[in-house]
Amino acid sequence: MLTVWHHIQMFFKTKKDLICILTILGAAFLITFPLFNSNIANTHDFQGGFIKAVAMHQSWLDGDILCRWAPHLIHGHGYPIFNFYPPLFSYAASFAMFFFPAVLAFNLTVSLFYFLSGLSMYIFARKLWGRSGGLISAIAYLFAPYHILDLYVRGAAAELTVFVFFPLILWSIYCLSQRLSLRPLIVGFFSSAGLFLSHNISALIFFPVAFLYLIFAVMTSEDKSIKKIVAGLSVFMGGFLLAAYFIIPALVEKRFVHIERVLIGLRDYRRYFVDVGQLFHLSWRGFAGVIGQGHGMYFTLGFAHLLLAIGALIFLKKVAASFKGAGAQILFFFIFLLVSLFFTLRISSFFWRTLPMLSFVQFPWRFLMCATTAISILCGGVVPSFNRKLRLYLVPITCLVLFIANISFCNAARYDQIPEGSFVDLLKASTPMDGMEYVPKWVKVATISPGLRDFRPMAGQAVVIDKGGRPLDRHFQVKAAEFTCICFYSYYFPGWEVFIDGKPSKIHFENSYGLILFSVPVGQHQVRVHFGTTPVRRISEAVSLIFLFLITVVIIYRKRVDEWLQG
Repeated sequence: MLTVWHHIQMFFKTKKDLICILTILGAAFLITFPLFNSNIANTHDFQGGFIKAVAMHQSWLDGDILCRWAPHLIHGHGYPIFNFYPPLFSYAASFAMFFFPAVLAFNLTVSLFYFLSGLSMYIFARKLWGRSGGLISAIAYLFAPYHILDLYVRGAAAELTVFVFFPLILWSIYCLSQRLSLRPLIVGFFSSAGLFLSHNISALIFFPVAFLYLIFAVMTSEDKSIKKIVAGLSVFMGGFLLAAYFIIPALVEKRFVHIERVLIGLRDYRRYFVDVGQLFHLSWRGFAGVIGQGHGMYFTLGFAHLLLAIGALIFLKKVAASFKGAGAQILFFFIFLLVSLFFTLRISSFFWRTLPMLSFVQFPWRFLMCATTAISILCGGVVPSFNRKLRLYLVPITCLVLFIANISFCNAARYDQIPEGSFVDLLKASTPMDGMEYVPKWVKVATISPGLRDFRPMAGQAVVIDKGGRPLDRHFQVKAAEFTCICFYSYYFPGWEVFIDGKPSKIHFENSYGLILFSVPVGQHQVRVHFGTTPVRRISEAVSLIFLFLITVVIIYRKRVDEWLQG
């Protein structure tokens, strides 16, 4: 605990840092205050995010920690949601549900990540522009219109989470480019893992940018060492290894689900390019059932943000004279901003058609996550141009301007009341609220009707006695008068196993409904239906555990490792 506290103190060294942190906390509280109630904000995705968090929490209550299969969704037919959908936000919300009512826990988790995003931006921007510049960047990040839109219109809980990790990854790379040391390396490992575990699409968008920033940061440093580039690359690889338990099964086992559905219908990227006018509009028109060009929602960059970013560019020479390397940083992030905006516009169609992976981004306006990060960093870059005597007044005035310009966006159009009842009842009455892209490929006909017993004979005569067990480990006694086909009303997915009298039994999952069918011979038998693991999941979980163990060892011997890195 003392070691952890020591590392926290290294980030925040003075009372001025504490004042800045409290300011960021206050700003985050003002922005998220409308969430502090017992209802869910009516947005595009919050209800789906809440259902995922409840599914995770119920799985924890049932003893299933990783929750690769959520057994209660789709009226109890099950859904392998967290085998593919990044689980980090649901982990946090599920944990909070042990201490608060479910809806409040969900809303508090959203608020916490929102605050942490501002804090992480402060940590990075402080490195570039000093404490005052770091505060401006953090406030700009919190009050960025797209960030608020993600909160109150889109309600994209997973996407909101990634805003925490963008600045921390940049901070890690920047620190390693200046001086090799263990602390930024470890922060980089966990931040990259956090991004992988928060939102697949954001990782796809951001890691190429982070790689370019690594090359830029090393090339503009005094010591252009290849060792620094290797250390920076290890940040990405370390994050991958920590998150391997999720990433590898998601990649390998996607062939077992209808992943192609993420690219069709309403997910077709061609529907969602942004108009240039939307980027410079002074407001948005609130809730839109369908987002995209011509659907009444504006993806504005923010008038105050634009003025500050342009100011940083105009006063580039003065800023460069105040902070070493600051001029190059402004140029990099200004180019980063322009490229991000380019990919939101229809003129970038050629690249969307040519680069196959881009289609998985689904919505071109998702590049506004990167634009928001870049423009917020640039906002802080104008501070070194302020007169030192006037800075004491200009910094809070700038924060106030950002607040006034954007606080009107910080409200929910309306709220939805979650029905009372048990988590299991709520989940069984819910669908995953996505494109059903993770339904197993064997499901040809969706069976979402409630009311069926979850274990019954389909052909033949048998008496079934339910012996109980957990949702993923059920036990039954079957007295079969003749050779009987039994149906366990769950969609089949690799990991499901059936044991009759302790011996594995073949599952007949090649049926139109993709349900678990198996045969029971004449006589009395003990039947166990169990959701286990697969070789690829075992190996990937071992990779993550081994790398986590290695990180722990490295931290214990951190002084020797630091000496080796700097040697």
